[in-house]
Amino acid sequence: MVEELDRDSRATSTEVGGTVKDGAVTLAGTFKTSSGKSAAEQTARKVKSVKVIAENIQVVMTLATIPSGEAAAERITGILQ
Repeated sequence: MVEELDRDSRATSTEVGGTVKDGAVTLAGTFKTSSGKSAAEQTARKVKSVKVIAENIQVVMTLATIPSGEAAAERITGILQ
């Protein structure tokens, strides 16, 4: 599981940890953006032996990570499409 996270540049094992037991994965960690959280979940789903994901990931945004102006408008437009 950790190897899979390390291959995905959107979510690394330094930000999130994963344990696997009997096909159940528990993800835990903190990201600055929701895209990192989503990437970790998507990566876990790709592992063939994973049947269930328990997610304990927090998104802690700082002022530096909150988009503003044109970047915010583009992001909102993308979400609404």
